[in-house]
Amino acid sequence: MSAGDNSQIQVDVNLDKKLMHQEKPSVTPVEVGNRCPAPRTPLPRVQLITLMLIQLGEPVVSKVIFPFVNQFVRETGITGGDEWKTGYFGGAIESAFYATEAMCVLSWGRASDHVGRKPILLSGLLGLTLSTVGFGLSKQFWSALLARCAEGALCGNIGVAKSMLAEMTDLSNIAEAFSFLPMVWALGGTLAPLIGGLLAQPAQRWPHTIGKLDFFRNHPYILPCIVAACVPMLAFVTGLIILKETLPSRKIRCMTLTAASPGSLTDVEDPRINRPSSMGNAIEQQLKHPTIRVLLVRRIITAIANYALLAFFDQCMAILLPLMYSTPLSLGGLGFSTFTIGLILGAWGMSNGLFSIIAFPRLLRTFGVKRLYIVSSVSSLLCVAMFPIMSYLAKHSESVNTRIWPILIIQLALYILSYTGYGTIFVFINHGAHANARGTLNGLAQMTVSLMRALAPSTTASLFAVSLEQDIAGGNLVYIVLCIITVVSICASFQLPNQ
Repeated sequence: MSAGDNSQIQVDVNLDKKLMHQEKPSVTPVEVGNRCPAPRTPLPRVQLITLMLIQLGEPVVSKVIFPFVNQFVRETGITGGDEWKTGYFGGAIESAFYATEAMCVLSWGRASDHVGRKPILLSGLLGLTLSTVGFGLSKQFWSALLARCAEGALCGNIGVAKSMLAEMTDLSNIAEAFSFLPMVWALGGTLAPLIGGLLAQPAQRWPHTIGKLDFFRNHPYILPCIVAACVPMLAFVTGLIILKETLPSRKIRCMTLTAASPGSLTDVEDPRINRPSSMGNAIEQQLKHPTIRVLLVRRIITAIANYALLAFFDQCMAILLPLMYSTPLSLGGLGFSTFTIGLILGAWGMSNGLFSIIAFPRLLRTFGVKRLYIVSSVSSLLCVAMFPIMSYLAKHSESVNTRIWPILIIQLALYILSYTGYGTIFVFINHGAHANARGTLNGLAQMTVSLMRALAPSTTASLFAVSLEQDIAGGNLVYIVLCIITVVSICASFQLPNQ
């Protein structure tokens, strides 16, 4: 092996240590509940609220079109009157958001490692506002698809907010800070369909007031898009005034090599590191601009894989719940009306938000980070198992009776418990990474998750349709496949590091 190869290996080894090494604290979050808790640092409430407002933009903007997207597709004429094509083109618009987000999110993360978190976040929020309004102004399918792609691309900087959240917290409060993310997502998922459903086609709904304005008659879906766009716009203004930069290299001077001690870093003291200045320069440069290859260590890969499985399950549930609940009883569904499904999902969203605030911190102190994530994975499996049980009972009783409602409530409670996985997996992803690598790391994680969210809707809907049409496994094929995926998720959860 050449001397150059040896030098490169030494650089990579030292770089891995710099990027991933942290001294083990006396009490880590995973140990909480087994030993006396460490002193907790108060959360930066103003900064935290600002970041949560920024995070709220993604679920609101991405889901506001769900109530009216199929009707919009019909009105564009792209289907040529073929009703079977409505779902295809509607699904294309829905999935375009996550597909383009997956393509752009890593670039946003790497850019934030170079120029700072705040400018990347603010530029994305402003663009997201404009592209959402652009969707509402669209009258043709292709212009709407382009606007939807722009939304996903500009919302790709949402992983940067997670980097900021990790940088403004420490080991004592990072899990509690990330526990607010599921609440925000649930809130956005509850508000968005209400905005889209209530405000779409306002000229028909209020003909004597808004209906008199030609603008709203010509653009029947602009009103819900404007209201949804107010969320990222408000986040932009609030962030511009209040949000503080958290990237250390933008707050303090960059690390430089001292002339007196070649190979050492002025801001990092490690007596074990004593290398020639050329090697120190190489390490310093890669610390400032870390490559993806450097980040792909086992601990990070395991955390991202768990995050991807969790997101895939969550997106599948978002499709399956209304699909199964609305399917006729004779086919194994519950035959609920749209109004009933809306009430159930709305109640679930509010309950999930309250649970995240009230119960999650206590569960975290009781179980610790890793064990709570394992509990959430097991809850996912049990949640899916409720589907075939309810389907069997509904088929044989031909009604939703008192035996089915308790199972439905248990299923929704398990779904809420599975959501605690979001608050814990973010800790594994962010803890231990060097600050200059955190934006890239969150971008990589968000890219993987966005791909899962783009694949889940079509996969789930297709499996559900095939299960019923071919009567495979009594119409339960989709549930069996999802159970297998959750079992894989449980196995993966045990591979997470104990610290």
